[in-house]
Parts: sequence; C-alpha cells; structure tokens
Amino acid sequence: MIWKILFIFCALVLAYLQLGGLANFMTLAEVNILLGYILSAIVVFILGYFYSLGWNKRLFSLKANNIIFSFIVLYIIFSMVMAVISGITPIVFEIKQQTAGTVADSSIYLSTIMLLGLSAFVLYSLLYSPVIIAFFKYKNRFENLQHVNKPYWKMFLTFLSGYNITSIIYVLLMADFLTINLWDILLIISMVYEIFIMIGFAYNIKFGPQILWKISSVPFVLLSCAEFFLCSDQVKDLLYFNLILNSYVSLGATVIITVLILYVLYSYAFKTSVYQKAE
Repeated sequence: MIWKILFIFCALVLAYLQLGGLANFMTLAEVNILLGYILSAIVVFILGYFYSLGWNKRLFSLKANNIIFSFIVLYIIFSMVMAVISGITPIVFEIKQQTAGTVADSSIYLSTIMLLGLSAFVLYSLLYSPVIIAFFKYKNRFENLQHVNKPYWKMFLTFLSGYNITSIIYVLLMADFLTINLWDILLIISMVYEIFIMIGFAYNIKFGPQILWKISSVPFVLLSCAEFFLCSDQVKDLLYFNLILNSYVSLGATVIITVLILYVLYSYAFKTSVYQKAE
C-alpha cells in the first residue's frame, strides 16, 4: 500500500512540474530549463519503481535498474552541490556582517561549506530515502515480479497522456471562454486524439477500426502543425508555448517528443502487425 501511495504522490508532483512548476523556468537560463526536463524524466523513472513495487510489475531489467539508479544518484549529488553553491554567498555575507571582519574569510567559507554540505546531505537523504529503498526492494523482488511488454513505451506514453489530461483540465479551468477561438477547441480535440493513440499503442487496446486512424492521421498531423501558431494567446500562455519558442532546450525536447508521437501514430494506424496484437 505504501508504494501505491508514493506512486500517487509522485504523479501529483510530476503534474505540478509539467504545469505550474514550468513557470519557474520561464526566465531562467537554458541549463535550468534542461535540469527541469531531467528532473521530470527522473520522476517518471521513480514512478516506475513505485508502480513496480505497488502492483508487482517488472518494468526494468536488473542492468537497466542499476543504470537508472546511477543516474538518479548523480542527479541527487549534483542537486546537493548546486544547493551548497547557491547558498554560500548570502550566508557568507551575513556572517561577515555580524563578525565585522574579526574572522578570517577562509574560516567563514570552510565552515559555511561544511554546514551547507551536511544540511544538504541530510535533507536529500531523507527526501530520496523512499527511492533508495525502492531500488533495493526491486532487486530483491525481481524474480517475483510479473513481466510487462513494452515497459518503456508504457512509461513514456502514460506520462505524455497524463500531461495531456492535466493540460486539458488546466486550460478548461483557467481559460476565459469568451476569448477562446476555434483553434483552441481543435487543440484540445487533438490532445484527446493523442491520448487514444498513445494508450492504444502502449497497452494494446483497439479503439475502433484501424481505417479510422488511417483516415484521421493526415488531418491530425496538419492540425498539430497549424494550431501551435493559430491558437489564442491565452492558451499559448497557459501551455507555455512561448517557452518552446524562446528556448532551444524546450524546442529540441518538443521536436523529439513530436517525432516519437508520429512514430506511435504511424505504427498504430498503418502497421497491421501492431494493431492485430491489440485486444
């Protein structure tokens, strides 16, 4: 039960990162935006751990498990170092103000680094302790977990589907309907369309005859290209389209995700072998 609760909690954290949390990156440097995307990816893999243990599913091989956990540890260490670096200057300045030059600068810096380092270590150890425990639990229970087909597609497409659902709800709650135009409505419809093809591909579910997806695929692709530029300014702001236009990192991530979605659409709509596997 605890792993299911942690899964739900992390899913809510991820939803925040993909919507409200991204607003904090709007005016930051490219490296900060990149770290935001990396954090989102790490949370997705953490969700994979919690899902595996909560529902007894085998998502990763033991080798992949070690690689994923190594990246998580590297991110934790990097985050701790960045936290120490960002906190040094204001704390040192405050200490200098209080001591009025009676203490050597080297001693101030050394004590500050030690204090911040210890605080960061304790804080991040507590914060990520469920992940560390999940890593070892996953290894110990590996043989008893049920094998899952296409696990990485399931994780990636479930994440994107969740983001689409959250985005749709966010727009419906926050948008001024008096200023919504036709392209905004078509954008929401296309996001719902994406959810069906992604869930259908990832979980082998047939949503109607395959000819339906073949016919609708071309209008969907054309619509996806046009709506990005033609939807209203308020929807662009709500979905952070300006972030994509003003950041090479966001633009690159969007292009990669779009290519993967188009591959999923092509496989689901045009590959008979893929669609015949769906039940």
